Amino acid sequence: LALGLRSSPWSPVVACLSGVTEPHAGTLREAGVRVEIFERAGRRDPGRVLALARFLRRERPALVHSFLVGANAYAWAASRLSGVRPLIVSSRTSMTIRSRAARAIHTRVFRRAEAVVANSEFVAGFTASYYGVERSAIRVIPNGVNLARHEGASRAGAAFRAESGAGEGSLLVGTVGRLSREKNVALFVEAAARVLREAPGARFVIVGDGPEREALEKAAREASPDG
Repeated sequence: LALGLRSSPWSPVVACLSGVTEPHAGTLREAGVRVEIFERAGRRDPGRVLALARFLRRERPALVHSFLVGANAYAWAASRLSGVRPLIVSSRTSMTIRSRAARAIHTRVFRRAEAVVANSEFVAGFTASYYGVERSAIRVIPNGVNLARHEGASRAGAAFRAESGAGEGSLLVGTVGRLSREKNVALFVEAAARVLREAPGARFVIVGDGPEREALEKAAREASPDG
């Protein structure tokens, strides 16, 4: 989004609330997009809210747009302290929150923001029902994909079909992402097992890594007809 805005009347500035900045910070800076880092001193760092508020008060951006639930809370607090509006927050998962206090905070943030951007219709529905956000305040903007990065994919696809054992014209389904609980890749494995009962020639591929990998590998072995 920031890279795309370079050719517009807007001048994007990215505020990162983490010490883990790569690979994105380098890419942004090389493209001429300013990146400001606000590292945290602990698990919860009120000092970052004050620092972010000072930054907003100094820069006076025309719009504040935050991503992910934790960043939403920091941006909302900093926006209130600095008086910089409007604030657009994002909802990008359908994960529930165990802490009642945290849920109450995020509910307040979602309801008080000028608008909420969701990355799918399902997430929009979840946000409306779970946080009590008016559906009219939610805009769905799917995650963008730079197709220019995937030129020649058809040739690579043919090679990948051969490697995965999927015959020409047979069903090949894949999923790409972090193998963590919120991605629910276990549902993909369950769906694959059901399809294989009707279409034994189908092939399913999971691309990614994460804390759920071992459990998913086990589930895949158990679901596979040939083990």
